[in-house]
Amino acid sequence: MARRLSKLSQPWAEPLAALLAPPVALSMALRLALPVVLGGFVLGAASEAAAQASADDVLNGLGDTPATTPKPTAEPIKEIEAAPVESSKPKAAPGAAAAAKPENAPSNLDRVKAVPRKAMLKRHRLELSPMAAVSLNDPYYQHYAVGGSLVFYPNDAFGIGLGGDYLYAHVATNNIAIVRQDLIAVPAVFELPTLFAHLDAYWVPVYGKLSLFNSDIINFDFYLTAGIGAAKAGSRYPLAATVGLGQRFVIGDWIALRIEVRDHVFNDSQQVYGVPRSDIQNYLLVFAGVSIFVPPTFDYGAP
Repeated sequence: MARRLSKLSQPWAEPLAALLAPPVALSMALRLALPVVLGGFVLGAASEAAAQASADDVLNGLGDTPATTPKPTAEPIKEIEAAPVESSKPKAAPGAAAAAKPENAPSNLDRVKAVPRKAMLKRHRLELSPMAAVSLNDPYYQHYAVGGSLVFYPNDAFGIGLGGDYLYAHVATNNIAIVRQDLIAVPAVFELPTLFAHLDAYWVPVYGKLSLFNSDIINFDFYLTAGIGAAKAGSRYPLAATVGLGQRFVIGDWIALRIEVRDHVFNDSQQVYGVPRSDIQNYLLVFAGVSIFVPPTFDYGAP
């Protein structure tokens, strides 16, 4: 339009062309910039929509199937077996090996036992015990005795037997002289016992083992005994009761050491200035001896 106005020959054409030139230039610039701006808005909206859609897909995927990281599975370590080294010696035949093994050789299961069997059984056997004894509780006389017992065991824990103790010596102690010198007791005239005979029952509740000097194992048992019998004191034979406890230490299949403490109790009659007087007397003796079992052998499997 400015060019057309410039061609006019009127004197007011030039000022009019100068006024219209800037709006025309601005209109042309707007026509060129408007498509570019609209295209940028469109591209930005499209990219934002694509990003939102991608984020929604990721969230939906997390909600449906949680992502799990597979753990590495370690393969078990296989043992490497060493190849057997063949011996240069020739192998014996199976029949020859069986023939070479002794008939009574113990098997692998019999070599070590956690709880060994009893070293000696008393069931269905007789026990013969010679013993010697000394008194413990008489303050005026020291009594010495020899004795013995014969016991049969129908069971390994129970027995019944006969016993006898002969008091062959009564040695007076210094206490008698002290009493007579100071006159602190009334002298009594009575006869000392010389013999005890008794029928006893035996009970063996404890059996055990102990190690001697950390080398040898000693088998032992602990028993209780009680019985009834008679005592011989001069010409009198009063009834007597016996109680005791003892212990055996096994030496072999048929012999053992035996230690026993036995108390003989009876009602004794005394004469004091011609007046009869009775009192309960007890003689506590400690025995030591051996136990010999018959028959000398036994069988673990016997009923």
